Amino acid sequence: MPAVTGWKVEALGDRAVLVTCRDELSAQQLAAAVKEKQWPGVLDLVVAYHSLAVHVDTTLLPVSKLLQQLGRVKLKNIESVGKLHLIPCCYEMGEDLEMVAQELGMSKEEVITQHSETMFTIYAIGFSPGFPYLGWLPKTLQGIARRTEPRLKVPAGSVAIVGKQSCVYPQPTPGGWALIGRTPMKLVDLQTSYFPMAVGDQVKFERIEPWTVE
Repeated sequence: MPAVTGWKVEALGDRAVLVTCRDELSAQQLAAAVKEKQWPGVLDLVVAYHSLAVHVDTTLLPVSKLLQQLGRVKLKNIESVGKLHLIPCCYEMGEDLEMVAQELGMSKEEVITQHSETMFTIYAIGFSPGFPYLGWLPKTLQGIARRTEPRLKVPAGSVAIVGKQSCVYPQPTPGGWALIGRTPMKLVDLQTSYFPMAVGDQVKFERIEPWTVE
């Protein structure tokens, strides 16, 4: 299996290193390999798409030594590093579903079927706590642009798409993605530090009927 040597490895400030991998799976495999090493001084591993940021306590692991150790790491040979999350989704509650269908030249049922049949992978978490960036949409659902004027408050649980990706809004926040559904599932709980999803996990949406929103 290939080593990290030869990839783009650079300092990220004075207490972290950023490794740019060749693809998303390689970044997840590298993170799994580094985690398995349990190097003293490694504080956090943050995967986002095809990159891995390694944050360290430099009193225990200087950046120069971390770079050397990364150069000798072999990728952990895994196809997937995460677990599967089944998310109930009511597509009839998606405010932009009809617009999306019209723009893609499809029926609403075709959009729903293709989105709910897709197995997504979480490639990054950010924007707001627990916000999962899900890839990839089928080519037939790709190409929806962001709204020219983002909504000031997207309802929590909104399922949305833009470009090649899908997402779920964990909290009511501003947002410019096209809303095609909504889930009653609580993705995060800031008070109890409940964050069940991680980069590398898979997500599949399961269609449900509308419910009364309080």
